[in-house]
Amino acid sequence: MFIEKIQTILIILISTLIFYISCDINIHIIPHTHLDPGWLKTPEEYYHHEGVGLIFKTVLDSLIHDTEKTFIINEVYYFKIWYEKLTPQDKAKVKQLISQKRLEFVFCGYVVNDEATPFYNDIIDNIRLGHQFLFDEFNIKPSSAFFWTLLDIIVVTRILFPKWGLIL
Repeated sequence: MFIEKIQTILIILISTLIFYISCDINIHIIPHTHLDPGWLKTPEEYYHHEGVGLIFKTVLDSLIHDTEKTFIINEVYYFKIWYEKLTPQDKAKVKQLISQKRLEFVFCGYVVNDEATPFYNDIIDNIRLGHQFLFDEFNIKPSSAFFWTLLDIIVVTRILFPKWGLIL
């Protein structure tokens, strides 16, 4: 019985490999943020000691120097902290990148929802906080969202996001 299971798994793996070798494969690399404030350390420790604040500076510099690059920001919390410390000149650069659609915001709750134990009021407040900042500062509203795992797409998310015009 065990050997038959192994044989079946090997046949599936070999068939899959043969299929992919015989096909052209398009691989999409999506540079993006996924920064969880307070996951294992305090938000301040992540920002100052783990280099989270440097991510946005590096992205800004990279996008300015290479006009072919784009970047996606998925949550507002750390971006807002970083952005509010910028000089007016750097804020203008960020706004220009946004208008060129080279710096894009998807989903953009204040943080990524807690998908393990969500409560719909918390999800609504989270989205409202993130979207309100983006609207007030840049006059934009995210129109799409993507998720890294299927665990992120819970029933509440599937119901609420289309009501806000977010395409999953």
